Order: sequence, then C-alpha cells, then structure tokens
Amino acid sequence: MKYRNHIFVLMVIVATAIIFFWNRSPDQGRDIKTVKAQLTPVPISAAGSTLQKETNQQIQAQALPPAGINQTEKWKWLAEMEGKDRYFSYKAPISFYGRVVDDTGKSVSGVSIDLSWTDANEATGASSRAVISDGNGLFSIEGVHGNGLSVMSITKSGYTKSLAHNKFSFNYGYFSDPYYHSPDPMNPVVFVMRKNHEAEPLVEYGEKRAEVQQGQSKLFTIGPNGATLLFERMTNAPGRGGWMARVSVAGGGLALTTDEFPYEAPEEGYVNSIEITNATPKPPNWPAFYGAMLYFKTSQCYGRVMVSYISNMDRMFVTSWYNPNSGSRNLEIDPAKLEIIKP
Repeated sequence: MKYRNHIFVLMVIVATAIIFFWNRSPDQGRDIKTVKAQLTPVPISAAGSTLQKETNQQIQAQALPPAGINQTEKWKWLAEMEGKDRYFSYKAPISFYGRVVDDTGKSVSGVSIDLSWTDANEATGASSRAVISDGNGLFSIEGVHGNGLSVMSITKSGYTKSLAHNKFSFNYGYFSDPYYHSPDPMNPVVFVMRKNHEAEPLVEYGEKRAEVQQGQSKLFTIGPNGATLLFERMTNAPGRGGWMARVSVAGGGLALTTDEFPYEAPEEGYVNSIEITNATPKPPNWPAFYGAMLYFKTSQCYGRVMVSYISNMDRMFVTSWYNPNSGSRNLEIDPAKLEIIKP
C-alpha cells in the first residue's frame, strides 16, 4: 500500500514539473492571431511593390552612365538599366540652373519661370514647379527626377521673351538626345528677354484676306492717305507647289527683315520691289504660313507689313502697322496706344 502511495506521489511530481517547464516555453501564452500573421505569406503585390521601390532607389542612384566609358558601352549600360525598369529613363536625376538677362546682358530679377518635367507620375506623367529669378537673375531646381525638363514660360511685366536666343527643352534620360543636358551651377543656361521700349501711338490695318491666283495682282491699303502695297502673283514659281510674288509700294520702298522684334524701321536700305517665295527667310516667331515681314517707307511715314500665304492655295493675308508721326521710325507696339482699323 505504501509502495502505491509512493508511485502516486512520484507521478504528481513529474506532472507538475512537465506543466512548469511547458508554461516557460517562449511559444506559449502568445496571441494566436499574431502567430497566424507571422505564418501567413506576404501578398505578392505587396512584396512586388516593396521590391520595386528598392529597385527604383538603386536605379536612381545609378541614373547616369559610368564615367569613362565609350558610346557603345553607354548604349549597353542603358539597355541593361531599361531591362531592369522600363521607366528607367523617367527617373533620371534633374538639376537645372538658369539665369535671365535682358537684351543688353543685364540680369533681370523677379522673372516668373514655369518649369515642367516628364516623370514616372502614374496620374499625370509629369510634374511642375514655378520659380522666380533672384537679384542676379538666377534660378534653379534640384532634387527631382524625370526624363526631360521644359521651360514652359518666362514672364515679367515690361519684358518679352526671345525665341531666337533661348532654348526651352532639356533632356536628362537619354545621353544620345540632341537636347541632352549636363547641368552646371557655375555655368547656368542663359535666357534672354527684351526690355520693352517706350512706344508711340501706332495705327494698325487689320488683317485683310484675298484670293489671288497666278498672274493676278491686288492692291492693299497699308498706310495713310492711300499708301498701298501692290501684290503681284507670278507664274514662274520654282518647283512643284512653288509660290512666288512681287510686292512694291508706290512712291516708297520696302526692306525685308528677319528681326524677332521688328520695332524700329531702318533709315536706309529700301528698294522699289521685293520678290518673295516659299524660301524667303522669316523672323523666328513667324506663324506657320509662308510669306515675309517687310519694313516700308513712304513720303509720310515709316511702317511694317506682314504678307503671308498658304502653300498650294491662292489665299493670302496682309496686316500692316505704321507710325503717323512723320519721320519717326519707332514701331514699338503698346496695345493701349494702338489704333486698329478693321478691314
């Protein structure tokens, strides 16, 4: 009997020890949901997003070709990068440094510059920012990523941006692009704005339209007291779809100009007539049509006339401006001082 009691006591001691050590196990007493969460695989989409983010960060850190490699090696490098991420070229680091000056080279402060760059933005594919030039005409943007940057607008009251002397597109994603840009804070991109001069009251003869076929001619009023432009459509135009005309001013003269800002008529250099063709040079801000910009001079005034036409068609357009102040060559336009005579 005593033997059985001893066995029972021994069994109780062993069971107590087992329970004691079981409760001390680190896996016990933990929340079941927590354990299940640890055992549940990470969703593929979430894992992919994390890996993509890490890959993008790595690629952004290597967004420029390694230094010292040749052109062939650069193309190989680019192909490898785009193989890892098809949006690679849209994640290149963008830094841009610019300076605004006037047509005399003087810095212009307080200019509003709107910048836009194409990037990997899923919603719009582009981002933008507005900056203002400082007292030295300087402005910059740093810390963004994209393929190319565009200067959308440069504005300041009293100034007009130049199209002939400025570049507005800059590529960062492809080293072979003709607009590929290597930023240099010590050598900022210069943007030229023309400072508007004091304008005098001008008279504008609004755009006149006419159908003039080959061999025909037409007169257009362009100045005071019946000053007219004679437009003669010629038949010996060179090439297929060619276009040729002779223009002249009775009792006056004409001078062809390619000035971006044709706001001061020359004192000399006028001729009786000028022939214009599809190849006649035009100002850089010329619209899509063919034609020419001409200064004119009569016994009473100076002015300028824009003659344009649509290739392969008989339609033409004439608009003119003149200064009624006899002897003044100032053709600066101020809308507040402009008298418009509609056709």
